[in-house]
Amino acid sequence: MSAHKARRVLDQIRGRSYQETLMILELMPYRACYPIFKVIYSAAANAKHNMGLNEEYLVIIKATVDEGTTVKKLKPRARGVNPMGQKINPLGFRLGTIQGHHSLWFAQPKNYSKGLQEDQKIRECIKNYVQKNMRISSGVEGIARIEIQKRIDLIQIIIHMGFPKLLVEGKPRRIEELQMNVQKELNYVNRKLNITITRITKPYGHPNILAEFIAGQLRNRVAY
Repeated sequence: MSAHKARRVLDQIRGRSYQETLMILELMPYRACYPIFKVIYSAAANAKHNMGLNEEYLVIIKATVDEGTTVKKLKPRARGVNPMGQKINPLGFRLGTIQGHHSLWFAQPKNYSKGLQEDQKIRECIKNYVQKNMRISSGVEGIARIEIQKRIDLIQIIIHMGFPKLLVEGKPRRIEELQMNVQKELNYVNRKLNITITRITKPYGHPNILAEFIAGQLRNRVAY
């Protein structure tokens, strides 16, 4: 496969989101689409596993195909050998993101996994508390994301919600109760914990809240 044939495919996906790129590559009839599809899928999997990025926010910001070096081969023929050349096409992709990290802190390599497990416990504790205490009518918790910022003596947690009134309504001290619950669950003694709630202006425009709303409709068998 020549580099020219692969470049005409890359020209169609450069600058597009990850989900849109996969859809385009599945529908295009060119033979170069499948190897490019595998490379992009592998790069997105590495970004999710190694850096904790969400695939929904990845963008193809750079995609190149170069001819590379030529591998020289010799083919036996009737009057000696016939030199042949086979070109190698190295593919290069650079994935960007349109969203910041959900965890902002620094740790030594040996303590990195411990910090990730701590973040996971914090998010699970908050979601479990919201499920038990939030007045949910449509089956949607409305939590878009939970950002965690860690310092030496302070852990700042920002909960981005679509419907914060359903959690705070009737009990203004519920945030303090949530902070005490997280501190008790994770046994924080020497570190201060601060939780703030930020309202999302268009909750059903966020993919997590929208997917949760659709899943609730399917569970309740709502006609649509």
